Amino acid sequence: MYPNPHMPLPYTAVVPGAAQRAASNGPPPPQPWQADVYAPTFVPSFYMDINAMPAISVRATPPPSMNYPTYIASFAGTSFLSALSPYPPLHASGVRDEHSLTPATYLRYFSDLLLKELSSQHENVRQYDMYNVPLYAHDLGKYYFKLMVPGIREDCPMVAIGDMVHLRQIKTNGYNNFPPAGFTGLQYEAYIYGIDRQAGFLILGIDHLILDSGLFNVSFLVQEKHLGPHTRAILDMSKLLAYTSENNDSTGGDNQVESPLSMDKSSEPRSLSHTSSYARKMLFPEKSDGILQTTLSKGMFNHRWFDMELNYEQQKAVDALLEQSYGTVPYLISGPPGTGKTKTIVEAALQLIFAPAAQKHHIILCAPSNQAADTLAQRLIRHLSPRVLFRMNSSSRSFAEVPMELLTYCSVQNDFFGLPDWRKLMAYRVIVTTCGDCSMLVEARCTNRDLARWERVVTAGLKGDELQGLIDGMDVGEWAPSSSVTQSEVKLHWTALLVDEAAQGTEPDILIPLSVVAPPEECSQEKPMFVMAGDQKQLGPRTASRLAPLETSLLERLFSRPLYSEHPLSRQGIAKLGGGNAPEWITKTTTTLLPYIRPPFTNLIRNYRSHPAILSVPSALFYHDTLVPEATDINGAASWTGWRGRKWPVLFKTNGGPDEAQEDGASFYNLREMHMACRTAQSLVTSGLLQPHEIAIMSPFREQVRRIRNNLRTPGYKLRSVNVGPIEAYQGSEHKFVIICTTRSRERFLDGDLKKGLGIIFESKKFNVAMTRAKQGLVVIGNPWILQKDPYWLAFMSFCWRNGAIEKDPQEPEIPSGGNSNESTTAASPSVSVASSSNAPTAWNGGSYPLSNPTSLGGENVNLWKPSHEEQDMPQYLSRLEQSLLHKDKLAGCDGYTPKPLSGGFDEDDPMWTAGIAAEEALRGVDLDLISPV
Repeated sequence: MYPNPHMPLPYTAVVPGAAQRAASNGPPPPQPWQADVYAPTFVPSFYMDINAMPAISVRATPPPSMNYPTYIASFAGTSFLSALSPYPPLHASGVRDEHSLTPATYLRYFSDLLLKELSSQHENVRQYDMYNVPLYAHDLGKYYFKLMVPGIREDCPMVAIGDMVHLRQIKTNGYNNFPPAGFTGLQYEAYIYGIDRQAGFLILGIDHLILDSGLFNVSFLVQEKHLGPHTRAILDMSKLLAYTSENNDSTGGDNQVESPLSMDKSSEPRSLSHTSSYARKMLFPEKSDGILQTTLSKGMFNHRWFDMELNYEQQKAVDALLEQSYGTVPYLISGPPGTGKTKTIVEAALQLIFAPAAQKHHIILCAPSNQAADTLAQRLIRHLSPRVLFRMNSSSRSFAEVPMELLTYCSVQNDFFGLPDWRKLMAYRVIVTTCGDCSMLVEARCTNRDLARWERVVTAGLKGDELQGLIDGMDVGEWAPSSSVTQSEVKLHWTALLVDEAAQGTEPDILIPLSVVAPPEECSQEKPMFVMAGDQKQLGPRTASRLAPLETSLLERLFSRPLYSEHPLSRQGIAKLGGGNAPEWITKTTTTLLPYIRPPFTNLIRNYRSHPAILSVPSALFYHDTLVPEATDINGAASWTGWRGRKWPVLFKTNGGPDEAQEDGASFYNLREMHMACRTAQSLVTSGLLQPHEIAIMSPFREQVRRIRNNLRTPGYKLRSVNVGPIEAYQGSEHKFVIICTTRSRERFLDGDLKKGLGIIFESKKFNVAMTRAKQGLVVIGNPWILQKDPYWLAFMSFCWRNGAIEKDPQEPEIPSGGNSNESTTAASPSVSVASSSNAPTAWNGGSYPLSNPTSLGGENVNLWKPSHEEQDMPQYLSRLEQSLLHKDKLAGCDGYTPKPLSGGFDEDDPMWTAGIAAEEALRGVDLDLISPV
């Protein structure tokens, strides 16, 4: 059994031959010695000893960066606002598990996690040390040198401009430099001045270096300064939480508020509580913080949309933000793949800027990564000029990484990115940046609390009031209210924080921009809106420690709180009410659920990317079977001759080939799988259905990625344009056709994969990303005996088996006459009710789903795999989408595996759509457009 750090394993799988081995008498035979493929690359001890020797440090000149004291003095002088002190140190705490996170333990909880993360980074960074590598001159006049580091293409190691690197030059011994004669006695503390990730090299600034041998030992360092903004943000928000507990006696404890569903239904809509602090409401929202709703909304929105293609759910989300009728709590947008969450965030930002309102909004729009932030900016510049939008980049970002069309929206000073003049900065209506780069506003003392404090100082000074308690010696947000400056006189500058792809950032990541917009509790009644959009079911933050609490994003944690998870309109709530059955859900909504809290969230459900057959399994496993296919261009590959069974555009190819380790043991590849993937791509291109650039091949192992790329470029294929890459690189992208190479075929390496975060087995979020990239066709290549150990992969393979979408490995031995064959099984439509996917992570827990009697399989032939008898008789996950496809086949007179055209989505000519409309009208006898459950 292989424990998943994010999900417990539900059962123990049985592979062919296991029963015979278990029943055999006597001790097991001795196993032959096998090399440990995870062992580090061998480095001669005399090279490693050089790094342990004492040395004289020679520090280089660091790259230019923002001078924050000068910047602050340019608008606030030096008397009332000065530069912040260095980042506070981290301290260990006694917090031990994720269940102990409360407002009172917030500081200790995340300080402890960051300390563990820092420790893990120090342990992991040593694996990137380089020995006896050449250094090349780049610009000797400036002491710039080039260092080849191929791993930076995949952020291994993660580096940025301004980071420090240690180098020691090796002395030659005059004879082939083996062994070396030590080193020069100097340790050069170099700084990174440039990065070219595509070419795989760094530009280092190394003062006073004279190349002798030109060979160096290179040591990468943990840049603790990168965690400094997180530490400061945690401390700031913890102080605000502590202020709440000291000053708000009426603040309820966590989960101590009575459910609003039990309140008197005759009550009018009202706010349930206004006494808690902003920080507590944003980080620990309660049901009592919401707004009670007693009547159904009209479901019509009177706005002039910038994007005329917004669907109902997207419009509803934007309207809720404009009306701000849901209370002072975070507004969450759950956006599964292809549902348009970024489009919704962009529309919200534009509406806040241009919609007529008494409040003039200044928005911080951010994302965890520069790529996601660039996407937001590129969509906004279609409507906004450089006077309105500012793309804020830190000085550690290189110019080559910024899209050309965004450079006019950036501020460049002395050949590095920085902040513009303060007046110009305050005039921008929207600032687009990363969560981490929001620390620039913190360091520049441009947070809401700092600006409000400075405004109070200036106002009090002009009125002749005493400034005691307002001088800079006091901490941020700790000054006392002045009798001459009322709360309404201080206006907040930053009125909205919108975070896209919020599930990809850690909670400390999100705290940085949140600390910028957090208002001073003592001086203002205004509360900035806080909106997060993302998909907590896809890949989350990347950490070195792989601690589940730290890899749980704030979006995911908030969605698990009762305010969101127990709401009747949540995904799980809808699944419990009607399992996606619209008439039953609407009836219950109108008769029994009101009043309820006005939902502070929107669930996007309309997928505009994929064929329904591709969506079927992910919708059931991750989204409570709520996704609705709306894509139109999905049948481009329907006539491909490679489809099997019902000819749906999903196929699982069994692969019995072995996985093999790269020479240094850092990655794996599978040659048979490589050829299968390349031949599949070639078949699609030669059929004329797709162009090479419309096909994506992904694998969780970089060595398999490299070999597939090289193989496609050989004269036998000439498919250089096929997109090949690791699975993580495809999050947020889409392709017409996707081929997933699982690569792994040996069980004994699964433990190592889990520890290192490799592979795609027991990685549910990585599985979800891979399965939801395709638009017109999906092919998965893998060993079913290995994949079936993961319940998510078992669900997918069972789906393929039920519908005959399995292709046997032709290189495996022929199946004996009378043996079990997938082709001999009729994929009849099971008469099973839709399984509620609210049990997706735990459906297998505590149960046992053994495979068919392994003694009858005669070995681990991948072509003999089939689901367990229980799964065959009663499928665990038979989604609405799969049932609708089966029903449409039946209505079209397509029996068995007869080829037929498939239509995706549900339009007015779709038989499923017309049948559903007729049933609803008969049931309710009213027009659906008159009632909206929002």
